[in-house]
Amino acid sequence: MNKSGGVYRIGTGATSLMMILVILCLTALSVISYTSARSELAVARRTAEVNSQVYAAMDRGYDLVAALDGQVIGYAGAWIILDESHITNIAIAEAFRGNGYGRLLTQALLQYLSNLGASYATLEVRKSNLRAQNLYTSLGFQPVGWRKRYYEDNQEDALLMVCQSLPPVDPEFEEEETVSD
Repeated sequence: MNKSGGVYRIGTGATSLMMILVILCLTALSVISYTSARSELAVARRTAEVNSQVYAAMDRGYDLVAALDGQVIGYAGAWIILDESHITNIAIAEAFRGNGYGRLLTQALLQYLSNLGASYATLEVRKSNLRAQNLYTSLGFQPVGWRKRYYEDNQEDALLMVCQSLPPVDPEFEEEETVSD
């Protein structure tokens, strides 16, 4: 991104106003991106933290938002179980697609998952979404199978992809919850 943008973690403990703004942004991105992986209830359980523009999620999932000039333009979410990470959603607002923000957000998520101890990542992508498939392939994902009628909205098949080569762990990384005094 640039000096007025970045990728932020969605977090716990927060003011209700910021929580409402993040929920509205994420819900709008889900609608704009035609994604159904996250229900509005799941998004509504997220809370936000105003101080230092860090937004974080702590309920077994890890979520990032991409912001540009103070506007949320993208969202990415994942789960980690042992050393496996599963990317649940990546969405960029339509007006910002084709400018590399999806790549930056996906790279940030892969780095974050690696820092948290994941050794590989999986995801599903719509059969018709060739643009996303090409992005994921360029980032090291390989197709490994199909999930028939995976998407509830139109029964479209999903391509299952896996990335076995996450970025190296950032030695400077410290998770707020794991820092000891």
